[in-house]
Amino acid sequence: MPFEPLDRRRIRMRPLAGRENRVRIERDAVHPDQAPGELPDAVRRTVAETAGRIAAARRTDRPVMMAFGAHAIKNGLAPVLIHMMERGWLTHLATNGAGIIHDWEFAFQGESSEHVERNVAAGTFGAWEETGFYLNLALLVGAYRGLGYGESVGAMIESEALEIPQREQLLCEVRRALDQAPLRALHQILLGLGPAGCRSSKARAPVRSSGSTNGHPSSSKTDSSVGHRISAGAQRAGSSTSAVTSPSRSTSTPP
Repeated sequence: MPFEPLDRRRIRMRPLAGRENRVRIERDAVHPDQAPGELPDAVRRTVAETAGRIAAARRTDRPVMMAFGAHAIKNGLAPVLIHMMERGWLTHLATNGAGIIHDWEFAFQGESSEHVERNVAAGTFGAWEETGFYLNLALLVGAYRGLGYGESVGAMIESEALEIPQREQLLCEVRRALDQAPLRALHQILLGLGPAGCRSSKARAPVRSSGSTNGHPSSSKTDSSVGHRISAGAQRAGSSTSAVTSPSRSTSTPP
């Protein structure tokens, strides 16, 4: 039996500043110089073995790729991961969409981790305007520039801005691409390889704090003649793994 498709226009998005969060990065972050907590002997042996294997791999200039779920970021381990990347112990990070969400929300407003059970029951889980808006906008701009998922979000966090091409520039690239190579047009546009002859002009959309309301960063979005201007939550320095330069490009090897 067929079902009626979901009408997304009926979804009510809510402002992120109004959400209660369980984790605050400035309070709950785990730092590399902190004394480790108590662990069972079996877990300690696993950690020691893993550390030894990482050190051995990096001494021979072999890559070390860390794949992890969102809890590593949600529970405040970003400073540890950043430290390991900067020291050259990790060469690549891979996480899921929820990991990116927590990472960006910490950078945006300093807190993350909504009450899942409560908000699922209320029908509000995940329906937060700024998270969906900024992450998807970053991915669109990143695709235009030829960047990957992590690079796109990291670039937005690092620069606190998105450079959005003007409408005329995009239309020019579409027309030239369709005229010259129709089958390659979409590929060219997504990679940002605009055909020669188009006037290059981009509007810089800053992503930073524009004030606060009840202790939360407020946000504002306006359209201008030079493109889409955005002003929203400020980055918390050192709280985001996405904003760190890709460790795969590092040439340093740990001692």
